[in-house]
Amino acid sequence: MLLFLAVTTAKAQYQLKENYLPDEISILDYASILNTGPKDLNINYLIKNSEKLKFKPLSGKFGNLGFTSDNFWVKFQIQNTLDVPTLYYLQTAEPVTDNVYLYLFGNNSTIELQKSGDNLNFSEKSIPNRKTIFKIELEPGESKSAFIKLKNDGEKNSLPLILL
Repeated sequence: MLLFLAVTTAKAQYQLKENYLPDEISILDYASILNTGPKDLNINYLIKNSEKLKFKPLSGKFGNLGFTSDNFWVKFQIQNTLDVPTLYYLQTAEPVTDNVYLYLFGNNSTIELQKSGDNLNFSEKSIPNRKTIFKIELEPGESKSAFIKLKNDGEKNSLPLILL
């Protein structure tokens, strides 16, 4: 499954390198997006059909999805090329976005799910914060694939993908 995800990613994965570790890293250029409209796809369907689905590249520093109630999926990969473990926080989606789920796949093929969004109580969020933030930990040499599911009720949807 991880090999399949690595092969089907639209762009190269973002690599953390020792000689370039800024305070804030936009990974929008390393991500792609799929608008499924009113269809609420689940992660298993997405993994099995990822190659057939038409993900489009993202670019820039700030993706603007407009005012919509459509369902979106974002995918990207990240790799730690350092000799030390790394910890980043991924900031994504507007704080008013209703539901945001991050699915991370490591080398052991287990799925790690993190949740955020305006519809959740702070106690239900993976990181209890007003912003939509997720924790990404990588061991030396480790790569992870990620899928983010976004759903809103028609409000503004912007999509920063920033590692802090």
